[in-house]
Amino acid sequence: MRDTLVNKYGIIKRSILFNLSTIRFPDSFPIDIMHIFYENVAKYMLSHWMGTFYTNQTLNNEPYVLSRQVWTNIGKKMDQIRKTIPTALGRPPRNIILHHHGYKAEEWAGWITMYSLPLLKDYLPTKYYKGWSFFVQAVQLCQKKVITMDELNNIDTLLLKFYVHYEREYYKFSANRLSAMKMCIHYILHVVASIKRNGPCCTTWQFPIERVCGMLLPLARSRLHPYKNIANNVYIIELFNHLRFYKLAYQKLLPEKTIKEYHGLVFTTDSYEEVFYSPMQQYTLKRSEIKKIKEHYSTYYDVRARQLQSFDSQGLKFSRLLTRNGYYIGSNWIRRNETWARVNYSVLVYLEVDIYSNNQRRTPVFEKRPFYGNIEYYLMYEFNNEKSMLAYINWTASVSTDSVGLKYFTKFAGYDFIDVIAVERCVGFIKVDNKYYIVDKEANNTIM
Repeated sequence: MRDTLVNKYGIIKRSILFNLSTIRFPDSFPIDIMHIFYENVAKYMLSHWMGTFYTNQTLNNEPYVLSRQVWTNIGKKMDQIRKTIPTALGRPPRNIILHHHGYKAEEWAGWITMYSLPLLKDYLPTKYYKGWSFFVQAVQLCQKKVITMDELNNIDTLLLKFYVHYEREYYKFSANRLSAMKMCIHYILHVVASIKRNGPCCTTWQFPIERVCGMLLPLARSRLHPYKNIANNVYIIELFNHLRFYKLAYQKLLPEKTIKEYHGLVFTTDSYEEVFYSPMQQYTLKRSEIKKIKEHYSTYYDVRARQLQSFDSQGLKFSRLLTRNGYYIGSNWIRRNETWARVNYSVLVYLEVDIYSNNQRRTPVFEKRPFYGNIEYYLMYEFNNEKSMLAYINWTASVSTDSVGLKYFTKFAGYDFIDVIAVERCVGFIKVDNKYYIVDKEANNTIM
C-alpha cells in the first residue's frame, strides 16, 4: 500500500522540517513569484510561442507559434525602443530573440509587465493574446507594495482565467502534452492564499537573497575551502564596516572625501519642494513661448491674458528637476547625443480640470486628471515679483485605452508651460509602428 501511494503522489516521507515547532505548513513556505512568474512561467510561454517547448515538433505546430521572422521583427523593435526607456524604469530591454537565454529575473519581469503586450499585439492571435493579458495584469497587481482586498480578488480571478486558458489552449487535456502542466502552472492557483497569509509578494520574494548570493560569490577565492574562505572574507569586510564606529581609526584609515560645493548650479524657493539643477543659462523667450507664459498665468490668476501686463522675455533656463518625491527628471534640452542617450524626460503630469468647463453656468468642480508629455526645458520665471518654477512641455495627443488596458497615443500635440508641482514622475513612450504605448512602472506602485 505504501509503495502504491509513493508511486502515485511522489512523496516518500514526512519532511524533517515538521520537527521544528516554529514551522507551520503552508504558512512557513510562501510562494516566490520571482521564480514562479518571472523565471518559469515567462520562459515557458516564450518557448511555446517560439515553437520550442515540445521535443516532438509536431506538437509545436500551433497557431500561437510565431515565425522566426516575427521574432526578429520583435527583437528589432526592442533594440529601437531602448533609448526611449527612462533610467527610472530600470535596465533597457535586450533583444529577446538574441538574449533570452541570459535574461535575469528583473528582465523577465520587465518583459511581462511592460513590453510583452505592446510588442506581441499585432502578432499573437487574439485569443492567445487575451489569455496572456490575464497573466500580465495579475503580475502587475502582485508587484504592488500595498494590495487591497478588491485587488486580491482581482488577482485570483485573473490567475484563474489564465490557468483555464493555458489548460485549454496549450495543454489541451492531452496526455501527449502533459509536460506543459509544469508545477509552476499549478502554483499560480495558490498565490492569493500565500499573499493572504504572508503579505504582498515583495515581502517574501527571493530578490534580496539572490543579490546577497551575487555579492558572496566573488568572495570565494579558495577552491579547497570555498565556504571557509567566504566566511573569512565576510568577517574582514564587517570589521572594516565597523571602523566607522571608531571615530579616530575611521578618520585615519578612511578620511572623508572633500564634498564638492555647488554655487549657483541649483535653484529652488520657499514655495517649492522641487529643485532645479544645472546646466543652466540665461534664456530669451521666443514670441510663441511668451504667449504660452501669458496663457499659464491667465489660468493661474483666473483672468484673461490681455489683462496681464509686463511680461519679461528673460528667464533662467535649467536642464534637470528633482521632484518632491525624489525623482530626477531630465529635459530634451540636455539630451546631447540622440544616438545613445536615453530619454529621461517623458513624464506623467497631474492637472486639476474643471469637469464642467463646457458649461459656464455650472459651478466649477475640479478633479485631478493624468496627462502625458515630453519636457523640453525648465524655467525660473519672475512675474509680479514672484519667482515661479515652470516646465515647458510638449503634450501628447489624447490618450486611449485598448481592450487589455494598454494606454497609447498616436502623435504629439501642442506646447505649454506648467508649474513643476504638477510633474509626477518619468514614464516611457514605446513606439510600435504608428502608436506610442505608455509604460508606467509606478502605476501599480511596484517596488522593483
